[in-house]
Amino acid sequence: MKKHGFQNEEKREESYKALIREFYEEVYDWSVSETEELGKIWTSQMEEMKMPQSVIVWCKKLIEAVCDIKREKMLEGVIYE
Repeated sequence: MKKHGFQNEEKREESYKALIREFYEEVYDWSVSETEELGKIWTSQMEEMKMPQSVIVWCKKLIEAVCDIKREKMLEGVIYE
């Protein structure tokens, strides 16, 4: 994960998109528990890098949403833990 500075709204949006893309590529075929573990690692790294709290909260919500979707897919029988 790279440290991003947010000088303006455009850079912030680019950074968010990059984080989403990186996270998606990492966890595409992972289980819920593996995804949650990566989320913990990411959160720790962001805190160490002194990322803005709003970014950390946003990433936590992203991780929760991805895990919720994976759980729904498991219930539908589309993916397995």
